[in-house]
Amino acid sequence: MMEVEKECVEFGIEYVKDVAESFCIGSVSEATAKIISTHVNCLIKLLLISARSNRIAAGRVQFDVGDIQIAAKELGLDITSTFWNINKSRSRLIKPTDHCADSFMNNKIFGDIVIQPHWLVTDGEVPTIQENLVPSFRGLELGNKIKEEPYEFFEKAWKTRPKLEACIVRTKFTHPTSTEQQNFFKETMEMMVGNDEAKRKKAMHILRNDPSIQLLVPRMVSFISSSLRANIAQECLALISYLLMIADALLSNPYIDVDEDFHILIPPIISCILIRSPNLDQEGTYMMRKFAAKIIYDIFTLHDLPNARHRVLRILTNGFRHSRTSIPSLVAIIYCFKLFGPEFLEIYLFQHIPKIKQLTGNYKPPKEIVENDMSNRKQDSTKLGDAIFEAFMVYCSSPLMYEKTLEHCKEKFGPFGEDVFKRIKVNNNSK
Repeated sequence: MMEVEKECVEFGIEYVKDVAESFCIGSVSEATAKIISTHVNCLIKLLLISARSNRIAAGRVQFDVGDIQIAAKELGLDITSTFWNINKSRSRLIKPTDHCADSFMNNKIFGDIVIQPHWLVTDGEVPTIQENLVPSFRGLELGNKIKEEPYEFFEKAWKTRPKLEACIVRTKFTHPTSTEQQNFFKETMEMMVGNDEAKRKKAMHILRNDPSIQLLVPRMVSFISSSLRANIAQECLALISYLLMIADALLSNPYIDVDEDFHILIPPIISCILIRSPNLDQEGTYMMRKFAAKIIYDIFTLHDLPNARHRVLRILTNGFRHSRTSIPSLVAIIYCFKLFGPEFLEIYLFQHIPKIKQLTGNYKPPKEIVENDMSNRKQDSTKLGDAIFEAFMVYCSSPLMYEKTLEHCKEKFGPFGEDVFKRIKVNNNSK
């Protein structure tokens, strides 16, 4: 017997015309029907080819409905142009609704596959859920639908189809670090955190003046950030101070750029100011917190970052609103505002004068205390009072303090007004 070669059954022109007449669309020309038929056949081929790749990757012998759905997602088919929907109870397609014509759904082309149109639109947008296919990924990124010619759409969809065996790995550093640079980084960091003061000064000189360390700046900033977090948790004051010295040296180097790594460096430095550490040495923690405040000031003075500066200063000023903020932290916050200048004192600090007065209690400025009796200056409340009083003096010496009367001092400085006015008179008399 002669074997008859099976021909591939396609959506023909006559079928397109029959569907148009069944849905009362009207007559369709030969050219239009040919274009529609060509597009539908191409779409089915692309879906089946992509579904086959998914089936092979999953290690299955038979096709599953999930393969078709994944293939549609990979091709970037819009939900408005497809009808696929997966039943959650069983892995098959849902039966058609009553408003779909039987002549259209029971055609031999579909065989025993039954489908149902499913759209769920919220506020004019099709949400990406299990029942809805993902729209074009490029359209999701741009926020709008891309209109392309039909032939260009299928051609680009086939070319941009993701390959399962392809894996793109992007490293953080585009340029590899040589062995010599890795050894230099290791030795420099060991010299900075070691016990030898001479080696520390040598490493500090390198960090402040060497332009060739630009490639190592991201690694150094990452080392500072991670090490600060670890030593803050361990309350190791010496290592925290050494790490802050590294950050200060990098910022003072005029030949390197640290702008791209500020988002890594700033958070742990803020933590150095706001950390609650009752186990640390009191005098040492005051110096460490002020050093961290100075680094914050250097960052935003050397680089024009007004939005980031406002966010950081707002975080610091919120420390006065929390009852658990320690006195050393408040002293460092006041010191930071004083470095930025009288404008920042007026914006971020003066609103917390009543809270500071409650913490200082019966505070007296240094001039009213006996010169040889300085024991009380070591108390936390006294240190807080001295810090706020120094900030007031910076503000009084600026042009913003246009009137230096007692009434204006009480209005501007609240409960500290009389003491500030007395200090102003003493300074004027001494001149």
